[in-house]
Amino acid sequence: MRIPFDIALFFAVVVTPLPFSVFLITLGLFLYPRYFESVAAAALIEFLYRGSGEDMFGTNVPLAVFALLALLLSEALRTVIRERRI
Repeated sequence: MRIPFDIALFFAVVVTPLPFSVFLITLGLFLYPRYFESVAAAALIEFLYRGSGEDMFGTNVPLAVFALLALLLSEALRTVIRERRI
């Protein structure tokens, strides 16, 4: 299931608008463990659409950095949820 999702994510990055691509990246972070493809997809978005200067959020920080932080946060949350026993 992960490979078809990666192919769909690649086509979403290339063809669809940015919010849909970011939605798929976020969805992949929570569906699959250690989803490093999210950082690669965010870097691809940066390479394709950034140009020079500020990005779409008004910062000079690449979107891949935000994706890497989201990956680390989702892995930490996944660990906390698994270790918590109710």
